[in-house]
Amino acid sequence: MMNVPGDGDLKDEQMVSLFGDEDDAIFGDEDSDDDDELLEEGSVKVAREDIKLMNVVRAIVILFLLTVATIFGEAVYIMTLIGEEHSFEDAFEKTSENLIESLYERLNNDLWVAKSLAKDLSLAAEQDAASWPYITYQDFDGRCKAPLVLSDASSIAFAPLVRSNDRSNWEQWAGQSFEQVTPGEAEKGVEYFPSRRGAGQGIYAFDNGASVDRPVSTESLSPLWQMSPAQGDAETGLIGTLFDELSNQVRYDTVVSMLGAQGAFMTTFQYQDTNENDFVSYASPRATVYYPILGDDGSFPDAVTGSVAFEYSWDLLLHGVLEANVRDVVVVVENSCSGNFSFVVQGDKASFLGEGDLHDDDVDGYESVSSTYQGFEDLFAEHRKYPAQDPCNYRVNLFATSNYKDKYVGNSPEVYRGIVLAVFIFVVAIFILYDCLVERRQSRVVTAAQRSDAIVRSLFPSNVRNRLYEQAKQKEADEKKREKDAWRNSKAMSSNSSIEGEGALIETPKIRLKSFISAGPEDQVGGSNGHHSRDPTFMEPIADLFPHTTILFADIAGFTAWSSEREPSQVFTLLETIYRDMDRAAKKLGVFKVETVGDCYVAATGIPDPQENHPEIMVRFARSCLLRIDLLTKELESQLGPGTAELAMRFGIHTGPVTAGVLRGQKARFQLFGDTMNTASRMESTGMKNKIHLSSDTAEHLNKSGFGHWITKRQDLVHVKGKGDMQTYWLLLGSSSMSETSSVLSDDTSGLGALIKAPRSKPKKKKSAIWTGTNLDGVLGVTEIDDSLQRLIDWNVDVLITLLKRVVANRIASGVGSKALSSNTEKSLIGTGLVLDDVQMVIDLPEFDHDIAVRAANETVELVPEVKKELLEFVTSIASGYPKNAFHNFEHASHVILSSNKLLKRVMAADDVATTEKEALTSKDLHDHTYGIGTDPITHFAVVFSALIHDVGHPGVPNGRLAEEDPVLAKKYVNKSIAEQHSVDIAWELLLLPRFKNLRACVYQDRVECKRFRDLVTNSVMATDIFDKELKALRNSRWDMAFKEIGKMEAALKKEDVDRKATIVIEHIIQASDVSHTMQHWYIYLKWNERLFREMYFAFLAGRSQKDPTEGWFEGELWFFDYYVIPLAKKLKNCGVFGVSSDEYLTYALQNRVEWEKKGKDVCAKMKSRAEEEARSLELLKDIGEEDEEEELEDEPVAVVPGAAVHDPKNTRQIEVPPGKLGIVIDTTDDGCPVVHHINDESALKGKLTEGDTILSIDNVSTKGMNSAALSTLIASGASRTRTFTLATGSDAIKE
Repeated sequence: MMNVPGDGDLKDEQMVSLFGDEDDAIFGDEDSDDDDELLEEGSVKVAREDIKLMNVVRAIVILFLLTVATIFGEAVYIMTLIGEEHSFEDAFEKTSENLIESLYERLNNDLWVAKSLAKDLSLAAEQDAASWPYITYQDFDGRCKAPLVLSDASSIAFAPLVRSNDRSNWEQWAGQSFEQVTPGEAEKGVEYFPSRRGAGQGIYAFDNGASVDRPVSTESLSPLWQMSPAQGDAETGLIGTLFDELSNQVRYDTVVSMLGAQGAFMTTFQYQDTNENDFVSYASPRATVYYPILGDDGSFPDAVTGSVAFEYSWDLLLHGVLEANVRDVVVVVENSCSGNFSFVVQGDKASFLGEGDLHDDDVDGYESVSSTYQGFEDLFAEHRKYPAQDPCNYRVNLFATSNYKDKYVGNSPEVYRGIVLAVFIFVVAIFILYDCLVERRQSRVVTAAQRSDAIVRSLFPSNVRNRLYEQAKQKEADEKKREKDAWRNSKAMSSNSSIEGEGALIETPKIRLKSFISAGPEDQVGGSNGHHSRDPTFMEPIADLFPHTTILFADIAGFTAWSSEREPSQVFTLLETIYRDMDRAAKKLGVFKVETVGDCYVAATGIPDPQENHPEIMVRFARSCLLRIDLLTKELESQLGPGTAELAMRFGIHTGPVTAGVLRGQKARFQLFGDTMNTASRMESTGMKNKIHLSSDTAEHLNKSGFGHWITKRQDLVHVKGKGDMQTYWLLLGSSSMSETSSVLSDDTSGLGALIKAPRSKPKKKKSAIWTGTNLDGVLGVTEIDDSLQRLIDWNVDVLITLLKRVVANRIASGVGSKALSSNTEKSLIGTGLVLDDVQMVIDLPEFDHDIAVRAANETVELVPEVKKELLEFVTSIASGYPKNAFHNFEHASHVILSSNKLLKRVMAADDVATTEKEALTSKDLHDHTYGIGTDPITHFAVVFSALIHDVGHPGVPNGRLAEEDPVLAKKYVNKSIAEQHSVDIAWELLLLPRFKNLRACVYQDRVECKRFRDLVTNSVMATDIFDKELKALRNSRWDMAFKEIGKMEAALKKEDVDRKATIVIEHIIQASDVSHTMQHWYIYLKWNERLFREMYFAFLAGRSQKDPTEGWFEGELWFFDYYVIPLAKKLKNCGVFGVSSDEYLTYALQNRVEWEKKGKDVCAKMKSRAEEEARSLELLKDIGEEDEEEELEDEPVAVVPGAAVHDPKNTRQIEVPPGKLGIVIDTTDDGCPVVHHINDESALKGKLTEGDTILSIDNVSTKGMNSAALSTLIASGASRTRTFTLATGSDAIKE
C-alpha cells in the first residue's frame, strides 16, 4: 500500500479555491447551458427566411381565393334554404287541412252512429212495452258492438232519466233485478274509485272520492245503468252500480244542455278528476258525447227518457287522421271552458304529450290554426231538435315539429355549398400544386440540413465545423464554375485568393482548421459522407498540430463486471447519468469532449483554441468529476442495485502535442492522434479507482504554474509499453475518503473482518423492535443498518413495489375487491408442520384470461403509503436478520434478487416466441410460451420475495455443521434443509405479524392466492438446498418428466403438464440466481468465490468446520462447474423461456470454467495467502503444536485455561444463552482467559451470570487462548440461535 499525503498539506489559497464550492457551481444548475438553442447559420438561415416570405405571399393569395369561394358558396346556400322553407310551409299547410278535415269527418260520422243507436234503443223500449224509466236492454252489449266498430268511441253507456217521484220505486226495482251483478274492472287508463256502491245500495254520488246518497229533493237523476264493452254482466252490460251522472258538474252541464235542446252535446275535457266527484279518473284527456233517447214518459209521447253516452279518448280520436308516412305534428286541442291539451300525431298514430300547449318553440316553422270554435258547433247543430249554442266548444291548433321540418328543410344547402367550395378549392389547388411541391422539397432540404447541422455541432469544435461548411460551399461553387468554363473558373479562383498589390493569400493549416466553422450545415457533405470529388486530391485533409494540450482518459473501474449482472437498460441509465454530468462540467470549465468509447470518456484542453492554463483546467475537471461520480454511484445504487456504489472512476492525464483533424469517411469524426493520446491512455490503465493519475509532463506544468502542492509522487514506477518505467504522480483530492485500494475485495467490510475490527463498546439501549416478544426476537436485529445496507434495502423495496403494482393492477382488472384474509385463515393455509412437507410437485397457476390481460395492461396503480411503509419495514427487518457473513449476507441476497428479476424480465420479453401469422406478441402468446409464468404477477413477486428471504438467519456454515451446533433446530427440521426451512419460517412469522396486514392484503386476497404464494415461496427457497441428495434426485426426476418427453406437442399438453413445467422453471430461476456469480463476468465470479472461501475458512479457524477449505478448493470448483453450474445453465437454455439470457449464462459458465482451469490454482493460492494474512493480523492462526495440544486438552474431563488451576467439575456449570446480543462486557486476561467483566441491566443473562465468571467453552468450542477478537467472532457466529456456555464460577476464578 502506498502512502498519499492527506488534506493537511493543502494550505495554498488557490488550492482552497479549487477544492471549495466550485463543484456545486459546476454541477448545480442542470438546465443551464446544456439546453442553449443552436444558432442557425448559412444556407439554413437563408432558406428559412425565403420559406417565411413564400408562406406570407401564399397565405394572402389563398385567403383571397377562399374569400371569393365562401361568398359564392353562401349565396348558393341561402337560395337553396329559401326554396326548402317554401316547400315546408306548403306541405304543412296541406297536412293541417287534411287533419282538420279528417277529424271533422270522423266526428260527424260518430254523431250519426249515436243518433242511430238512440233511435234503435227507443224503438226497442216501445216493442218491449216497458214503461220508462224501468227499461233494461237484455242484449245491450250486442246492440253496441256495431256502433263501437263504426265510431271512434272507447265505450257506450245508457242512463235512464229518473224523476224524483219515481226514485224510490226505481231503486227498489233496480236492486231486486240485479242484485247478483258485481261491479266490473275498468279498462286501461280508467280508474274506478274503490268506494263505489253496488246496484242494491241505491243511487249515489261521489264527494272527494267518498260515495254519498243523492238528496231526496233532487228533481231528476241520470243513473248509469248499462255499458258496452260490458263492465259487469257480460250479457246485459249492467255495470252493477247506480252512479248519478248529474252529480258531476261536467256531465251535469252537458246532460242539461242535451235535455233542453233534445240534441247531442260534448262534454269539456275529462282528465284525472282532481275533485274526485266522478265515478272514474282518466289518465289521458277524454270527452263524452251525450245523445238523447226519446220516448213516452207518461206525460209526453216524445220526451227525453234517457241518454246514450259515447266516451272518446282524444289520443284515440286522433289515430288515423293522417297518412302513415306523415312525420310528427303537434296537435293542441283547446276547449273554451277547460284549457288545452297537447298531442303528437306521428303518421297514423297519436299519443298524449301533456296538459297545456307543449309545442316546440325552438322550431322556426309555420303555424296553422285551421279550426274555429264555430266549426265544432256546426257539426252538432244538425243533431239538435231545438236551436242551442254550446258555451264550451273545441278548436284544434297544429304545429310542425323539428322532425317534420327536417323532411323538407335538411342539409341540402350545406351539401350544395360544400360542393361549390370543393370545386372551387380543387380549381385553386391545381394552380398552387406546383408551389406546394416546391415548398415540400425545400422543407425537406432544410430539415435535413438542420439535422446535419445538429449532428456536426455535436461532433466537431466550432472552428472545425465552420471550416467544413466553408469547404463544402467552396467545392459546390467550384464545381458549377468548372462546368461553365474551366479557364474562367481557374482565373476566378486566382483573383479571389489575392490582395491587390500584396500577392496571393497563403492559407496555413491552422487558419484552415480555425475557419472551419463558418459554413451552413448542409455543406458538411464534403466532410461527412466521404465523397471528396472525382479527383481524390481535390480537397486537402482538415488537420493540424496542437503543441500545447492536456488529454484525459477516464474509465469506470469494475464496469464490465457490473454490466454483466444488469439489463441493457440499466447499463445505459448508468452511462447516460454519469456522462451527462461530465458533459455539463466540461461545458462550464471549457473542456473539449472528444468522444466516449464504451465506458471510457476522452476529453482535451488547449484545443481547438489555445488555453494557457490547460493542465490546471483539466485537473480541476477530473477532480470535480471524480467527486461527483462518487456521489452519483451511491445515489444510483437504490435504482440500479447492489454493487453500483462500488463503481468508481479511474483517470489518466498527460500533457503534450497532438494531431487533430477530421477523419473523413462514413460517419466522419473529429479525432486526436499522437503519442500524447497513447500516454494518457496508459496513465488511465495503470491508475487506480478513485484516483487521478498524472504523467510527469503534466506534473511539471503544474509545478511551473505554482500548483505543485496539488500533486504527490507515486512511490512505485509505472511500466509503460514502448517507454519503459515512468515516474508518475497522483492528484491530491482534498478528501481522505478517497483512499487508495489494492484489490476489488479490499473495501469489503462484511464477514469476520468487520466483526473483529468493530470497537468494543457498552451496548446501547434501543427502542423495542417490531418483533420484540415474538419467536423472532434474537433472530432478527443481529445486524445494524448502515448507509450501504440502507441503499440496498431501498433498491429491494423499489423492485418489490414495481412487482406489487402489477399484482394489484391484475387484481383490479379481474374485478376482485381489496379484502384481507383473517389471520386464522392464513395460519390454516400455511399449517404448522415442516416447511419441507409443503413442497409441491405441481403448483397450480391461473389460466389465461384475455379480458383481464387487456384491462391489466391499461391499469395504472399507485400503492397507498401504508403498504410502502410496511414493505420498507419488512425488508429492513429481513436485512437485519442476515448475519454479517462474508458470503451468506444481505448483499448476496440482493445479488440473487438482481439475477432473478433479470431472468423474469427476460421471460416477459419472450423475444424468441415464434408468431407465424402475427407480427406483434400478444399476452396469450406470452402465457403459452412461458407456461403461464409470464402473465402471473404473483409468481414474479413470489420469486423475488424468495430471493430476498432465502438465506435470512443463515449461520454461515453448511446444514451438516448447523445440525451439530443447534440440535434443537436440527430436531425441529428432522435434519433436512435446516437453514432453508428456518429461513422460510422466519420470513412467514414476520409477514404474519399484525402490522403487515396491508402488505399481505396487496400480495394475496383469497385462499387460492395465499396458497399459491406460499407454495411458490416454499418451492423456491427449498430449491436452493442443492446438496440434499433426495431433493436433488426429486428435482431431476421432475425435470425429466416435464421436459424429456419427446414427441409431445405443446398444444396437446394438459394444464397439469404445463403447470409442472412452470414449477420446474421457477425453481431453476432461483437456483440459477443463487449461483449466478458463476455464470457472470470472471471478476464477479472471483469476487463471490473469494467471499465464500473466506466464510468457510474463518468458520474452520473458529472451530465450526472440520474441513480446511484450502484443501481441494481448486478441484471442488471444477467439479461444481461440471456437475452443477454448466448442467444448470443448459437446462435454462433447454426449457426455452429465457431467450438470450440463457445463452449469456451458459457462455459465461463455460468461459469461467476454462479460466478457472487455467488460473484457478494461482487464484486459490492468492485467496489462501490473503486469508491467512488477515487471520494472522487477527491472531486467529496458531502453530501446529498449539493446535495439537488444544485437541488433546479438549478430551480432558474438565475445562482448562492457560495459567489456571484445574477446575473441579462441581464448580463448573452450563447455561443456555438465547439468540441475540449478550449484553455483557468480556475482558481477556494476560494469560488468555475470557472473564465476564460487566453485565448490563437489560441483558437476558442477568441472573444467570455473575461478574468474574470464566467462559470455558461455547457450544463445546474451547475458548482457551482466544483473544477478544476471536472470542467476539465465535459469539457473533451463533447469534441467530441458542448457544451453550460452559462457565467456571467466580469463586473458582483464575489463581495467580
